[in-house]
Amino acid sequence: MHIIRPQQGNEIRCVTRLGGPYASLYIIDESTNKQMSFSQSGPAEGNNGYNVFYVQFASTNIPVEGRFYNFFVYNNDGVQYKGRLFCTAQTDYDKYTVNQNVYTEEQSADNEFILL
Repeated sequence: MHIIRPQQGNEIRCVTRLGGPYASLYIIDESTNKQMSFSQSGPAEGNNGYNVFYVQFASTNIPVEGRFYNFFVYNNDGVQYKGRLFCTAQTDYDKYTVNQNVYTEEQSADNEFILL
């Protein structure tokens, strides 16, 4: 899953099967099932062999905080990459944990057992 910001300009990085300058990107909002309108530049090749797409969303069609989006990279040979986007303004990803305050260790037992 890729993370985008609720702003007009975003950068999406992915490793496509074939790549090439003729690749086109489609982004679909999962909640409305409608294609997002944007202008695209790229893909430009990154340092580690990934493709970088620079996406400029229309001012009336900015990604919404907390929503998921599907995106597809196409070229003449078909789908080259299929992924999912999540829109958030949060930046402290390493401080977030799904299990925070869920598990508490039992302190009442001393781990002794009786053999008969």
